[in-house]
Amino acid sequence: MSGYKAFNKMKSKILKQNEETFGSELRQKYGNDIVDNSNKKFEAMNENEYERMENLLQDINNSLKEGFMAKDPAGSSAQKACELHKDLLVMTWPENTYSKQSQLALVEGFLQDERFIAYYDKIAEGCTKFFVEAMRVYCK
Repeated sequence: MSGYKAFNKMKSKILKQNEETFGSELRQKYGNDIVDNSNKKFEAMNENEYERMENLLQDINNSLKEGFMAKDPAGSSAQKACELHKDLLVMTWPENTYSKQSQLALVEGFLQDERFIAYYDKIAEGCTKFFVEAMRVYCK
């Protein structure tokens, strides 16, 4: 199988898993159009864009950890994590749907979802709450 075909197969598998795991929840919360358009945007990603997305995820976590260790949600590392998170959303959300208001609402929702708490608190215990605090500064 060529690299291109393998890459597209991997993306299809990711989309299928996401749909099975989160599809009904996301569609109920955001609507079919938003979810379908996000999926189309993901499907259209080339390997460089996908790699950039993966790097953004890692960079967000690294910056968040640095900010958390500095205990400063308004500090440069925490604010960099928020800016990188914005870049990730712009990259993955449908065109013209990003706003600071929607980003803040999303991140504040992390505190209500054990899956996100587990993900961010793996970086450091309390990191989810710290991320929300940093995002509130970022989105002022």
